[in-house]
Amino acid sequence: MKRIGIATLMMSPAMALAHPGHAESGFWSGFIHPFTGLDHLAVMFGLGVLCRVFFSSSKLFHKMVLGILIVSLCVGAALANMGLMIPMLESIILLSVLFVGASLVFGGLVRSPSKWAVCGLAALATFHGYVHILESSVGHGLGLYTLGFVSSSAMLYIGGQVLGQKMQRATNNKRYCVVSGGGYILLALLLGL
Repeated sequence: MKRIGIATLMMSPAMALAHPGHAESGFWSGFIHPFTGLDHLAVMFGLGVLCRVFFSSSKLFHKMVLGILIVSLCVGAALANMGLMIPMLESIILLSVLFVGASLVFGGLVRSPSKWAVCGLAALATFHGYVHILESSVGHGLGLYTLGFVSSSAMLYIGGQVLGQKMQRATNNKRYCVVSGGGYILLALLLGL
């Protein structure tokens, strides 16, 4: 009888993970979580690209945006942990992807986006932090889980800066901005369907 029960469980692995985020607790689960969503990857990476391509000479600004990003993610996590309900959350997340794309296109066609606009984009990370907590089933490991996804988000931002540096040095960097921004806008539209 015991073997039949084990065989049944092995044949139906979906039953073991009946709800999303089943095993999500601790630092590593939080660290991996941002890599599982295109919207989060796009925004964190895109912020780094924006900062590096359009504000390459201001290292202080890069650090300021990173600080806003980290604080915003933590504030969002705290709001979700307190049980605050935010309406139209998915629309706000999609808007953050759309805004990064629009900023890249605008910067490539017209002029560099405003520093305030980039800071505003970093502040939209509040909603990403909020969603990370909602998508998980974290209980007692909330602090470590939050530290994990904030750390990987910071790494994505820095990775975007590395790509942005390569884009900035390229001879057709304005065209790259327009093309990548268009890709972001298309991604936002596809995610919204």
